[in-house]
Amino acid sequence: DDDDDDDGRETEKLRCLVVGASGGIGSYLVQRLAAHPRVHVTGVCSAKNAAYVREELGADEVYDYAERSLAEHLRGRRKFHRVFDLVGGYDLELEAVESLLHEKSGRFVTAVGPVRYIGDDKMSAWEQAKYVGSIFVWPFLRNRVFQRNRPSYHFSGPLSFPPDFLERIAKSNIKPAIDRVVPFEKESICEAIQLVKSHRAKGRIVIAVDPDSNQH
Repeated sequence: DDDDDDDGRETEKLRCLVVGASGGIGSYLVQRLAAHPRVHVTGVCSAKNAAYVREELGADEVYDYAERSLAEHLRGRRKFHRVFDLVGGYDLELEAVESLLHEKSGRFVTAVGPVRYIGDDKMSAWEQAKYVGSIFVWPFLRNRVFQRNRPSYHFSGPLSFPPDFLERIAKSNIKPAIDRVVPFEKESICEAIQLVKSHRAKGRIVIAVDPDSNQH
């Protein structure tokens, strides 16, 4: 039965889509969501990392973003109550609103914004102005002036953490997502940076600094 109630969660699990599921933040988020019995988690990553996201992180389903668009992958499937964007891009934002989100209770949450892989390259003053405009000015014009139902940005973040935050994380069985540990050497660090920029790493890359080096 595809008929949902007002919030879409009484008769089914909360359906969550994580775009960028194999990265440092995505791997943590997938584990946290998968640990909840009433949450169904779908991860989006490369084919190379699909088994990792499904078998090690606990996602119920995994889709390869390079194979075809999310709308094509999910055509005819139940829509999502939450879409978590850890990659960025205006096209993903529109696709989520038009094709992926539950009409009544859907929420699009981005940690990046409308620029895909922001931070990869230095932005000019003009590019920075366009970025700010795409967040503040354009959504206002679309929704208030042109009366089009498109996302608007609301900023939020953790104002404080409970005193036992680290202890609770330690007891939660969350696996730190570490792709590899590299030595504190120029060649290794350059290779690590290139891997990070490729957006193919499984989690974070750790640089092992020799403690004795700080004595010189």
